[in-house]
Amino acid sequence: MKLIIALLVALLLIGGGGVALIGPGNLMTLIAQGEGEPKPEPEPEAREPEPEKTKEKKKEDKYGKYDYEDPEDRMRARSLALHDLDEQRKETIKFLTEIDTKEKRKKERERDMQKWLDKK
Repeated sequence: MKLIIALLVALLLIGGGGVALIGPGNLMTLIAQGEGEPKPEPEPEAREPEPEKTKEKKKEDKYGKYDYEDPEDRMRARSLALHDLDEQRKETIKFLTEIDTKEKRKKERERDMQKWLDKK
């Protein structure tokens, strides 16, 4: 019995001091890592060589075919898209202006009609 108590006290003095210095959470981490044993370096994953970039990677949309990896083709497609957006913006402004003009004319007609009715 005394031997067991002596062993527990010895373990407490040896191991317990480490727990107090490191903390229980870090001790568990050290135990999981193998208590200071050097970590094996992870082996690099074997990667397959990337295929050569070919000109077959052409994308087709309403602006035509272009290679989306070629900066010049991308810029051409972007320029065409921006031009198209600008045209849509102009058409929208024109449409809204026409609606606004029609509403103004309608209000003018109503005002004129009211003036005509007031005269009678």
